[in-house]
Amino acid sequence: MSAMTDRGSGATTVTRAYGLLAAVLDDAVKDRRMLVNPARGVNLPRKIGREHTYLTHRRCTSWPLRLGSTAHWC
Repeated sequence: MSAMTDRGSGATTVTRAYGLLAAVLDDAVKDRRMLVNPARGVNLPRKIGREHTYLTHRRCTSWPLRLGSTAHWC
């Protein structure tokens, strides 16, 4: 998982890949093909909170006009 992070993959991508791998290995343990799941207990990267950006009322009402639409979405 650290190789994915080193290559620039985001925390969400790494977490999803880890979840898939861990699920496959859980099935291998359940089927007694492995004694333990080596993927369990791995420290995963944390998501970095980002500031949300919202449209102002002015921008929300002006963009349909730029597209030639008379519909109002806001």
